[in-house]
Amino acid sequence: MSQINKKYKNNKQSKALVKVKNKMNKKKIKPNDKDEDLVIGNIPDLNKTTKKNLPKIIQIKKNTKKLKREKELLSKLNSEEKQKAEHILKVQKAILKSQGQKVYNEKSLKKRHKNMQTKKDKSRMKWESIKNKEQKNKNKKNKKNKQNKKNKQNNKNKHNKK
Repeated sequence: MSQINKKYKNNKQSKALVKVKNKMNKKKIKPNDKDEDLVIGNIPDLNKTTKKNLPKIIQIKKNTKKLKREKELLSKLNSEEKQKAEHILKVQKAILKSQGQKVYNEKSLKKRHKNMQTKKDKSRMKWESIKNKEQKNKNKKNKKNKQNKKNKQNNKNKHNKK
């Protein structure tokens, strides 16, 4: 038996206490005495530093949906409110750019979507051509097999007639 087991053979609470202390030592948990950390403004946003890597297609779709919503909102507003809203949107986009995120306008999104679609189409065409070739080869083999079977049957029939 180990020393801990010998030392605390009959005392389960002390065993549990030792385990907790060992875990605290491993994780190096330090108690925080500062109340300032409880203020929401002082807590760092951990998600801002990590970039979320979404697939390009999903990013494009999200951005296009966002632009459509923005257009709908702007079309409903008056001229003064529209100017304010446009200014707010510009500020939001500038903030996103400063955080390292990419902000796209309508032209660039359409271009990106078109490029992604052409790549998809090319790969689809490639796979379709491969499948078609395989299907043709199978059909040729099947035809040859059928012809061979017919020839064999004809030969058997000829021999049987004689």
